Amino acid sequence: MPREIKIGLNFDDPVTIENLGIDWMAHGTYKVTKQYMNDLEKSNHLESSDAIGKSWTYHASKKPIEYYYNDIGFREIDTDKQDVANSVAVFGCSHVLGTGNHVEETVSYFLKTYTGHPCLNYGVEGGSITTTYNNILNFLNTHDTCKGIAIMWPNTVRHTSVWRYGDTDMPYETEKWQRHDLRLSEDKISFNYEGEWVTRKLNEVHPKLSKSLCLDNPHSIYLINQYRVAIKLICRERKIPLAEISMHNMNNSNTGSIFDKANVTIPGDFKPQFDKWFVTGDFNSLTEKAKWFYINKCCARDISNYKKGDPKFRAPHWGSEINRGFAKTLQRNF
Repeated sequence: MPREIKIGLNFDDPVTIENLGIDWMAHGTYKVTKQYMNDLEKSNHLESSDAIGKSWTYHASKKPIEYYYNDIGFREIDTDKQDVANSVAVFGCSHVLGTGNHVEETVSYFLKTYTGHPCLNYGVEGGSITTTYNNILNFLNTHDTCKGIAIMWPNTVRHTSVWRYGDTDMPYETEKWQRHDLRLSEDKISFNYEGEWVTRKLNEVHPKLSKSLCLDNPHSIYLINQYRVAIKLICRERKIPLAEISMHNMNNSNTGSIFDKANVTIPGDFKPQFDKWFVTGDFNSLTEKAKWFYINKCCARDISNYKKGDPKFRAPHWGSEINRGFAKTLQRNF
């Protein structure tokens, strides 16, 4: 049974609630350093360390990854140390944050080397297009200008639930908007209909467009077009350079190889092997050298099921060479 919600909005006072403004949608933890995003990343890391061995770049015996969240909840230096006007702001989901990456392997770090400007990391784990758009708007509402805005738009299948409720145990949070980024099949949502609580998987309420003929299903597709138009108009007015990447496109094998789309430089004899593997799904068809390059240079630390013959091998986040390619792609506009 969902917990009782203490309403934090007075719906009889529309003037007030329609002028509350917006807040950062970050990680909810401030000025804290962690070695893992969550317990799942930790367990996958330790399991993969045992399966792969000490030759792995991210083996548990080697330099640990640290996630420092600053005073507004992003993996970046504190705001009082930033020179925003002379920086490029980078927005997106965990692919920007750098889940499973050292700081020096993140897109914003590589982008700094290409542009010569500090690049600020506004990535959010699990972030949706709405979360990304919100943070760009809040950035532009907070700062007049910067050297550029780079966006790696998340996949449109994620939906964001936003709320504002009262909690006497956490008075600070009552003053802020909060959100949950919902992912297909992984999350459930509960709602009250005529006095009865109903719980459904997210993909039952918001199925993929290819799986449904629901009239409102393309809603998030419209939103990303709406968001992009709004950001382009603001950046054009303020003369702020803008660069964008669609992660839906980058991770979609139907639109070509990510190595081509992200300008990734890889040894010549590995490319045809990778292209074939992405079609067949047979990771063990790769040579040992190709496997080593892929898990050490193309994957982040949070790989799972790395066992000989295991068809469930999964690499949810990209490594240094792919992130370097994303940065090269973005820097063309700066």
